[in-house]
Amino acid sequence: MTSLNTHNILKERIEKMSKYHQIEILKILNKFKNIKKNENKNGTFINLSELSHDVIDELETYTCYVEKQQDQLSAIEEEKELLEKTYFNEGISSSN
Repeated sequence: MTSLNTHNILKERIEKMSKYHQIEILKILNKFKNIKKNENKNGTFINLSELSHDVIDELETYTCYVEKQQDQLSAIEEEKELLEKTYFNEGISSSN
């Protein structure tokens, strides 16, 4: 069994994701027919402690992929803002 701390960390990571990525998590879970899902008006709930290591590993892999992708996009945005400030905003203010 995976530790309770690992489950809590995974749960928090999934909860922080956008709705799009949470739906992708559900698609991953739907591949495994034996997973019990509880649905209500607030969403879909899964008991992580009942999941096999294979499922947990796949969820970990996906969440790591999404977080790495978000980090890369943030770095690109920061670089874009820096270039914009350096080459476009300064040029406008120095010519006035």
